[in-house]
Amino acid sequence: MIKRYKRLALLSITLFGVLLISPLTTAGGVVEGKVTSLHGDLAELDIGSEKGIRLGDSGKIYYKITVGGKERQIYVAKFKISHLSEKSSMAQIEDRTGEVRVDYLVEVPVKGGELEVRSEPSGAKVYLDGKEFGESPLLLSDVSPGRHLIRVAKEGYEAYEILESIGGDRKKVMAQLKKVVTEGELIIRSEPSGASVTLNGRSVGKSPYEGKSLPPGIYRIRITKEGYENLEKAEIVDSGKRVEVLAQLTPLKPKEGDLEVRSEPGEAKVYLDGKYLGETPLFQPRIRPGRYSILVLKEGYHPFEERVEVKEADRKKVLATLRRRMGALAVSLKTPGATLFIDGKPMEIGPGNTLEKEFPSGSYRIKVTKEGHETWERDLVVGAGERVEVSVELKTKEGELLIRTEPGGALIYLEGKSVGVDSYERKGLSPGTYTIRVVKEGYEAWEGEATVEPGKKREVFSKLKEIDWSKRSCDAPVWNLGDSWTYRDGAGKFWSNQIFEIREDLFLVRIEGDRDLYAYDRKTMNCNYLIDRNGRKVRNLHAFKNIFNFPLVIGKKWRYSTESGGTNIVNELSVEGVEEVNTPAGTFLAYKIYYKQTEMFRMNSGWVRYWYAPAVKWWIKREVEISSYWARDYRLQNAVLYYYRLKSPKD
Repeated sequence: MIKRYKRLALLSITLFGVLLISPLTTAGGVVEGKVTSLHGDLAELDIGSEKGIRLGDSGKIYYKITVGGKERQIYVAKFKISHLSEKSSMAQIEDRTGEVRVDYLVEVPVKGGELEVRSEPSGAKVYLDGKEFGESPLLLSDVSPGRHLIRVAKEGYEAYEILESIGGDRKKVMAQLKKVVTEGELIIRSEPSGASVTLNGRSVGKSPYEGKSLPPGIYRIRITKEGYENLEKAEIVDSGKRVEVLAQLTPLKPKEGDLEVRSEPGEAKVYLDGKYLGETPLFQPRIRPGRYSILVLKEGYHPFEERVEVKEADRKKVLATLRRRMGALAVSLKTPGATLFIDGKPMEIGPGNTLEKEFPSGSYRIKVTKEGHETWERDLVVGAGERVEVSVELKTKEGELLIRTEPGGALIYLEGKSVGVDSYERKGLSPGTYTIRVVKEGYEAWEGEATVEPGKKREVFSKLKEIDWSKRSCDAPVWNLGDSWTYRDGAGKFWSNQIFEIREDLFLVRIEGDRDLYAYDRKTMNCNYLIDRNGRKVRNLHAFKNIFNFPLVIGKKWRYSTESGGTNIVNELSVEGVEEVNTPAGTFLAYKIYYKQTEMFRMNSGWVRYWYAPAVKWWIKREVEISSYWARDYRLQNAVLYYYRLKSPKD
C-alpha cells in the first residue's frame, strides 16, 4: 500500500544544466507468505524478490488459532533471509519458541518502493491502478511491491499506459505524449496542372491545391481547365488523416483516326513518336490526325521504322516484317565429363571440350552439370554480329558434418582445432576425411575419423567413458572463476566455498565465514599461506592446509608438521582407495583420504576422512572421528556436499 504521495519538488537550482529533484520520505509494509519446505534450520518460503524481499531481511513464523470466536496468531520462530530468488527464498531459522511446520504462515517487514513519473509535455495527470495522485513530474513514495498499472493523461493528447513492477528501489517512468489530431488535409493535383478547383461551390485556386486544417466532412470537388472535360467527385476528410486526389483530365475529343500495327514475328514493341504504346498486334484508337514516326523493336531482330499519316475517321494499318540478327556463342568446359545444356537441350561438345556455334541474337540459358559437382547456370545475351565466350569450371559439392557427444559439456576438436561444446554442426565442408577428438574432465578422450562425401551429411556420435580412477593417478583440478561448492554439516549449518581469483600459479578461494582468502597452489592444491584483506601474504598455520597434495593415487602417503599453541603437531595422510559416494548433490566416484593428527606433547591423536571427487573438483564428504580429541574444535563436524556449480571457461 502507499501511505503518502507528493508531487516532485522541482528545485529552481540548475547545476551544469541538470535539474535537481528532491525525493520525499518513505515508510514500510509487510509481505505475507508461508513455509513450503524444511531443511534442518533452513525453511523455504513462497515469497521472493518480486515481493520486495531482500537478502538479510528478518521475519516471523506463526500459525493461527480461534479462541472464543476470535482469531489469534501464535509465533513460533524468527528467521533471516539467507538465499533469494524471484519467486521464493531460503530463511535461516532463529529463536524458536515452538515447532516449525510446512504451511505455517510467515510475515516479513519490507521497505516500500518509489515511483517517479515524468511526461513530455509536463502537467499531465498521473493515475496508479486507476486512482489519481497528481500531475507530472511526480514522485510517489512507499509503493507496495508488485505490478502496477500507470496511466498518464493530458487534455489534447493520447493517454499513456504501462504495467511496471515496483520493488524496493525507485522506478522511473517517462511518458512521451502524442498530440490528438482533430483536423484533416485534402491535397488536389491534376494532369495537366493549372486547373481551377472549387470545394463545395467555393473557388479555392488552381491545382496543385493543398487544403490543410479542414474540418472533417464530405467535400464536393470540381476541377475545370480549358480544352479538357470537367471532373467532379466527392471525398470524405477524416480527423487526423490526409486525402490525396490526382485528377487525370481528359482532353476534349477532336475528330480522330485509328492505328493498327502488326509484326512478323509478333510480340514486338511499338513506339509512336518515341512513346511506347504496347506490343503487337496493337490497335490504338482515337489518334489525332497528323504524320507520325512508328518504330517496331524485338530482341534479336533489326529495327523496323516507318513514317505514316493518320487521317480523320480513318484506320491506318502497318505491317512490320522483322529481319533476324545472328551472333556466335563459344562455351569451354574445364571439368572433364561435364554436360552442357542450352535452353534445356543437351549439346554435343567438340574437340578441346569446347562448343562454338552460331545462334540468333537473343538471351540463352546456359547450364553445365556433373554428378558430385555444383550445377553452373547463367543467362547469356548474344548480340547481332557478336561472339560471346564463356569458360566453365564446376566446383565439387560440399558436404555436412554433425558431431554429438554424451555426456554434455565435452570439448570437440576437429583437425586439432577446438570447434564447440556438446555438439558441432558444419555445413559447406569440403569432402574428405577428418580427425575428431572429444575430451571432458573425468572421462577418457574419444578419437575417431569421419569421411564427408559431396552433397551428403555425415553424423558422428561419441559416448565418453568415465575414467576408472582406481587404476590411474588424479592430477590437480583446473578451477574456473566462479566455481562454487555449498556444504551442510551435521548441525544443519550451510556454508559455501567459491573461486574468487585465478593467478598464474595460484587459485584464491573465499570460504564463507572467513575474512582471508585461501591461496592454493595450482599443481598440488597445498595451501601454505593466506591473502588478508589488505592483499598481504600471511602464513597458513592451519593443520589441514595440505590434505590433498596432488597428484592422488591409491596407496600414496605424505606427512607434514604444524604448530598450535606451542605444541608440535604431526599430520599424516594416505589415499585408502576409490569408492562411490552418495550426497545430496549427486552420486560420485571419489578418492578416500585418511588424515591422522597427533599432538606430540600429549601423544594424543584423532582422525578425519575426506572423499575427493574428480568430477566435482573438490571434496564431497567429510567424516570426523567421535572422540574427545576433536571436542574442542566445534567447527569440525561431519559434512556433505549439498550443491555445486562448475563454470565453463567461456562463461
